[in-house]
Amino acid sequence: PTVAPDTGWSTLSLFRLDRNRPTEISALAVRLPGKELLLVGRDVAARAAFDRVLGRAVIWAILAMTLLSLATGWAMVRLMRRRIGAIDGAARAIMGGDLASRVPLRHSGDEFDRLADTLNAMLERIETLVRDLRTVTDSLAHDLRSPLGRLVRHLRDAQAEGLDREARIGLIGQAEAEAETV
Repeated sequence: PTVAPDTGWSTLSLFRLDRNRPTEISALAVRLPGKELLLVGRDVAARAAFDRVLGRAVIWAILAMTLLSLATGWAMVRLMRRRIGAIDGAARAIMGGDLASRVPLRHSGDEFDRLADTLNAMLERIETLVRDLRTVTDSLAHDLRSPLGRLVRHLRDAQAEGLDREARIGLIGQAEAEAETV
Protein backbone atom coordinates (compact mmCIF):
# COMPACT_ATOMS: atom_id res chain seq x y z
CA PRO A 1 0.00 0.00 0.00
CA THR A 2 2.91 2.43 0.45
CA VAL A 3 3.96 2.14 -3.22
CA ALA A 4 1.86 4.36 -5.43
CA PRO A 5 1.33 3.05 -8.96
CA ASP A 6 3.16 4.57 -11.89
CA THR A 7 5.51 6.70 -9.72
CA GLY A 8 8.74 4.86 -10.45
CA TRP A 9 10.93 2.72 -8.25
CA SER A 10 10.63 3.00 -4.45
CA THR A 11 12.69 1.44 -1.70
CA LEU A 12 10.89 -0.64 0.94
CA SER A 13 12.05 -2.47 4.00
CA LEU A 14 10.32 -5.89 3.98
CA PHE A 15 10.73 -9.24 5.64
CA ARG A 16 11.60 -12.14 3.39
CA LEU A 17 10.65 -15.68 4.32
CA ASP A 18 14.24 -16.90 4.04
CA ARG A 19 15.70 -14.20 6.38
CA ASN A 20 15.05 -13.16 10.01
CA ARG A 21 15.56 -9.45 9.48
CA PRO A 22 14.21 -6.80 7.13
CA THR A 23 15.62 -6.59 3.61
CA GLU A 24 15.80 -3.54 1.39
CA ILE A 25 13.63 -4.08 -1.66
CA SER A 26 13.31 -1.84 -4.67
CA ALA A 27 9.69 -1.95 -5.82
CA LEU A 28 7.67 -0.68 -8.77
CA ALA A 29 3.86 -0.62 -8.83
CA VAL A 30 2.09 -0.70 -12.19
CA ARG A 31 -1.69 -0.46 -12.66
CA LEU A 32 -2.89 -3.07 -15.13
CA PRO A 33 -5.83 -2.56 -17.54
CA GLY A 34 -8.28 -4.46 -15.30
CA LYS A 35 -7.57 -2.12 -12.35
CA GLU A 36 -5.35 -4.73 -10.76
CA LEU A 37 -2.06 -3.58 -9.24
CA LEU A 38 1.15 -5.39 -10.19
CA LEU A 39 4.00 -4.97 -7.71
CA VAL A 40 7.46 -5.93 -8.98
CA GLY A 41 10.40 -5.97 -6.58
CA ARG A 42 14.03 -6.84 -6.43
CA ASP A 43 16.46 -7.26 -3.59
CA VAL A 44 18.60 -4.12 -3.24
CA ALA A 45 21.35 -6.06 -1.47
CA ALA A 46 22.06 -8.09 -4.61
CA ARG A 47 22.27 -4.89 -6.63
CA ALA A 48 24.51 -3.31 -3.97
CA ALA A 49 26.75 -6.39 -3.98
CA PHE A 50 26.95 -6.20 -7.79
CA ASP A 51 27.78 -2.48 -7.56
CA ARG A 52 30.55 -3.21 -5.03
CA VAL A 53 32.01 -5.95 -7.26
CA LEU A 54 31.78 -3.64 -10.28
CA GLY A 55 33.40 -0.81 -8.30
CA ARG A 56 36.28 -3.04 -7.23
CA ALA A 57 36.69 -4.28 -10.80
CA VAL A 58 36.82 -0.69 -12.08
CA ILE A 59 39.42 0.23 -9.43
CA TRP A 60 41.57 -2.80 -10.33
CA ALA A 61 41.20 -2.01 -14.03
CA ILE A 62 42.27 1.61 -13.48
CA LEU A 63 45.19 0.46 -11.36
CA ALA A 64 46.26 -2.08 -14.01
CA MET A 65 45.92 0.52 -16.80
CA THR A 66 47.93 3.02 -14.77
CA LEU A 67 50.71 0.51 -14.14
CA LEU A 68 50.68 -0.57 -17.78
CA SER A 69 50.78 3.07 -18.90
CA LEU A 70 53.70 3.82 -16.59
CA ALA A 71 55.60 0.75 -17.80
CA THR A 72 54.93 1.64 -21.44
CA GLY A 73 55.97 5.25 -20.85
CA TRP A 74 59.16 4.13 -19.11
CA ALA A 75 59.98 1.78 -22.00
CA MET A 76 59.31 4.50 -24.58
CA VAL A 77 61.49 7.01 -22.73
CA ARG A 78 64.34 4.46 -22.57
CA LEU A 79 63.98 3.71 -26.27
CA MET A 80 63.93 7.39 -27.23
CA ARG A 81 66.86 8.21 -24.96
CA ARG A 82 68.86 5.36 -26.48
CA ARG A 83 68.10 6.52 -30.03
CA ILE A 84 68.75 10.20 -29.22
CA GLY A 85 71.93 9.13 -27.40
CA ALA A 86 73.16 7.46 -30.58
CA ILE A 87 72.51 10.64 -32.56
CA ASP A 88 74.20 12.71 -29.84
CA GLY A 89 77.23 10.39 -29.83
CA ALA A 90 77.65 10.69 -33.59
CA ALA A 91 77.28 14.48 -33.41
CA ARG A 92 79.90 14.71 -30.65
CA ALA A 93 82.31 12.52 -32.65
CA ILE A 94 81.84 14.79 -35.66
CA MET A 95 82.38 17.91 -33.55
CA GLY A 96 85.59 16.25 -32.33
CA GLY A 97 86.84 16.08 -35.90
CA ASP A 98 85.72 12.59 -36.99
CA LEU A 99 83.93 13.58 -40.18
CA ALA A 100 83.57 9.92 -41.17
CA SER A 101 81.30 9.22 -38.17
CA ARG A 102 77.64 8.54 -39.01
CA VAL A 103 74.38 8.19 -37.09
CA PRO A 104 73.55 4.48 -36.77
CA LEU A 105 70.46 3.19 -38.58
CA ARG A 106 68.18 0.44 -37.25
CA HIS A 107 66.36 -0.01 -40.57
CA SER A 108 63.00 0.11 -38.79
CA GLY A 109 61.63 2.85 -41.02
CA ASP A 110 60.59 4.97 -38.05
CA GLU A 111 61.10 8.71 -37.60
CA PHE A 112 64.47 8.21 -35.96
CA ASP A 113 65.71 6.24 -38.96
CA ARG A 114 64.45 8.95 -41.32
CA LEU A 115 66.20 11.59 -39.20
CA ALA A 116 69.40 9.52 -39.10
CA ASP A 117 69.25 9.03 -42.87
CA THR A 118 68.82 12.78 -43.43
CA LEU A 119 71.67 13.62 -41.03
CA ASN A 120 73.94 11.03 -42.67
CA ALA A 121 73.20 12.48 -46.13
CA MET A 122 74.00 15.95 -44.78
CA LEU A 123 77.24 14.64 -43.26
CA GLU A 124 78.20 13.03 -46.60
CA ARG A 125 77.69 16.39 -48.29
CA ILE A 126 79.71 18.23 -45.62
CA GLU A 127 82.50 15.66 -45.86
CA THR A 128 82.59 16.09 -49.66
CA LEU A 129 82.70 19.89 -49.33
CA VAL A 130 85.48 19.75 -46.74
CA ARG A 131 87.46 17.35 -48.93
CA ASP A 132 86.99 19.68 -51.93
CA LEU A 133 88.00 22.68 -49.79
CA ARG A 134 91.16 20.85 -48.67
CA THR A 135 92.00 20.08 -52.30
CA VAL A 136 91.56 23.74 -53.26
CA THR A 137 93.59 25.04 -50.32
CA ASP A 138 96.33 22.48 -50.94
CA SER A 139 96.46 23.54 -54.59
CA LEU A 140 96.54 27.22 -53.61
CA ALA A 141 99.31 26.59 -51.10
CA HIS A 142 101.29 24.69 -53.72
CA ASP A 143 100.72 27.40 -56.33
CA LEU A 144 101.78 30.15 -53.90
CA ARG A 145 104.84 28.33 -52.56
CA SER A 146 106.97 28.82 -55.68
CA PRO A 147 106.35 32.59 -56.22
CA LEU A 148 106.68 33.28 -52.48
CA GLY A 149 109.92 31.30 -52.41
CA ARG A 150 111.30 33.36 -55.28
CA LEU A 151 110.16 36.59 -53.54
CA VAL A 152 111.95 35.59 -50.32
CA ARG A 153 115.06 34.64 -52.28
CA HIS A 154 115.12 38.05 -54.05
CA LEU A 155 114.73 39.89 -50.73
CA ARG A 156 117.49 37.84 -49.06
CA ASP A 157 119.76 38.45 -52.01
CA ALA A 158 119.02 42.18 -51.69
CA GLN A 159 120.16 42.06 -48.05
CA ALA A 160 123.50 40.49 -48.89
CA GLU A 161 126.68 42.32 -47.86
CA GLY A 162 128.77 43.96 -50.47
CA LEU A 163 126.06 44.63 -53.06
CA ASP A 164 126.18 47.96 -54.78
CA ARG A 165 123.14 50.17 -54.82
CA GLU A 166 122.18 49.33 -58.42
CA ALA A 167 122.19 45.57 -57.81
CA ARG A 168 120.23 45.97 -54.56
CA ILE A 169 117.58 48.11 -56.30
CA GLY A 170 117.41 45.55 -59.11
CA LEU A 171 116.82 42.68 -56.67
CA ILE A 172 114.16 44.68 -54.78
CA GLY A 173 112.50 45.44 -58.13
CA GLN A 174 112.47 41.73 -58.99
CA ALA A 175 110.95 40.98 -55.57
CA GLU A 176 108.32 43.65 -56.16
CA ALA A 177 107.48 42.25 -59.60
CA GLU A 178 107.24 38.74 -58.10
CA ALA A 179 104.85 40.00 -55.37
CA GLU A 180 102.58 41.55 -57.99
CA THR A 181 102.27 38.25 -59.89
CA VAL A 182 101.25 36.33 -56.76
